[in-house]
Amino acid sequence: VVRERLLKEVVLMYEANQRVGLASTKTRGEVAGSNKKLWPQKGTGRARVGSGKVPHFRGGGVAHGPKPRDFSYRLPKKARRLALKSALLAKLLAKKVKIVDGFQLEVPKTREVYQLLKNAGIERSCLFIGKEQNRVFHLSTRNIPCVQYLPLKDLNARDVLRYLHILFTKEAFEAMKEKYEAERKKS
Repeated sequence: VVRERLLKEVVLMYEANQRVGLASTKTRGEVAGSNKKLWPQKGTGRARVGSGKVPHFRGGGVAHGPKPRDFSYRLPKKARRLALKSALLAKLLAKKVKIVDGFQLEVPKTREVYQLLKNAGIERSCLFIGKEQNRVFHLSTRNIPCVQYLPLKDLNARDVLRYLHILFTKEAFEAMKEKYEAERKKS
């Protein structure tokens, strides 16, 4: 079963964790200027006022403005794992997952990876998944628009949903299958 609500929660978590949160404004305590009373309390006929750094004055501080903060939070590990399974299932049901066998590169060659994608019928965005970190594949895919190489251990629901097609190497697909079968036997 594809758990759409859980997928949404997990994607929101990954997106929130990417936020930098650096927006900042100065409060009346941080604005440059004197704390001297601008005019006497009584006798001028004007409204009473203290500092010139109050928010309603030009050049004053900002009331309740943004400050740098951390937007990140974590969902439970079980929820993240279940979301990844759900995302992969959704891609499998949509027939957007392909497995490539015996594709090896000794040196980075973007043209060969591009040709592989074209032969596999992948015209638009694609997530290329290998068994482990592979510098050659990473360098070969990074210059192709909307194509990313990820090792299996870094796979997450957001990336699976973000790309239209998923392309596994045979070793990565076998390793993932073994891992999920072992998990199923354990529970």
